[in-house]
Amino acid sequence: APPKGGVSFSIGILTVSDRAFANQYETGDLSGPAVEESVKSTIQSMNDSSVDYNIAHKAIVPDDIGEIQTLLKQWSSQNDGGSSVDVIFTTGGTGFAPRDVTPEATLDVLDREC
Repeated sequence: APPKGGVSFSIGILTVSDRAFANQYETGDLSGPAVEESVKSTIQSMNDSSVDYNIAHKAIVPDDIGEIQTLLKQWSSQNDGGSSVDVIFTTGGTGFAPRDVTPEATLDVLDREC
């Protein structure tokens, strides 16, 4: 069950896609906005006005382990004076093609796995 009352958190949404990064989609990236809409509708469905969130970071990166890891680390620590995010959603890069490396990149930066 979701927590009740006084909850505030920040979110990062990272889209991983060579084609979206290269702006090759006629409609642009659809998965990042879909994640954002899903978060919004889920929180609205809770009917709890004391739950507050903000989308602190959004980005599109190519299917590159180094670039994925760099943003995951930056957003989760923000040692440069910015604030870290509480939750990072990644979308894309999870297929079976050799360049689909999001799970591997994510596992390499985890401090703890549940």
